[in-house]
Amino acid sequence: CFLDDKMLKIFNAEETVFLGEDNFKNGEIIVADKSGLIVKCNNSYLKILELQIAGGKRLDYKSFINGNKFLLNKVLN
Repeated sequence: CFLDDKMLKIFNAEETVFLGEDNFKNGEIIVADKSGLIVKCNNSYLKILELQIAGGKRLDYKSFINGNKFLLNKVLN
């Protein structure tokens, strides 16, 4: 997928439950903190565990969030 016009590879993820309002767009990042990196996907939620942005290293979600502020509400395409 793409984040801010940069290719984003997801290497490890799991389906998760999100308890809260459900008025998000598909691909929208709804959680980006120490508890996880969670994206809305159709009728479920994906918790991304390991990923890599174009030109960067393969990282766990905590390291990725630390280096990429303001992820909340961005949409993966």
